[in-house]
Amino acid sequence: MVRCHRTEKKEKPVIVSMGDYAASGGYYISCNADSIVADPTTLTGSIGIFGMFPNVKGLTDKIGLSFDVVKTNTYADFGAMGRPLNDGEKALMQNMVNEGYELFVKRCAEGRGMTTSEGKDAHPA
Repeated sequence: MVRCHRTEKKEKPVIVSMGDYAASGGYYISCNADSIVADPTTLTGSIGIFGMFPNVKGLTDKIGLSFDVVKTNTYADFGAMGRPLNDGEKALMQNMVNEGYELFVKRCAEGRGMTTSEGKDAHPA
């Protein structure tokens, strides 16, 4: 979407209209627009991302369901729902979230004609 907006902006202004709910993803795809229009009641998210995986171990234990796993490497079953994330998986996930946040701030700052530092100051984590 960001690439599409950049291409379209060369030919005509890009105007984004936000409806009832935009969340952070709504802003992300809007950040390179020439103008953003929203209703006074539009709920718009902030700059930020998160990651999560469901952990249904308590449920599967309760109903007697278990999983046997065979895998080729340490993280082949990353995000398996039948167990909590281990420390290595949590670190990998946190790294992905951090990288995604940096890209989010960078694109929003570029779209608003700001430096990344200014973008972070305007939208602290």
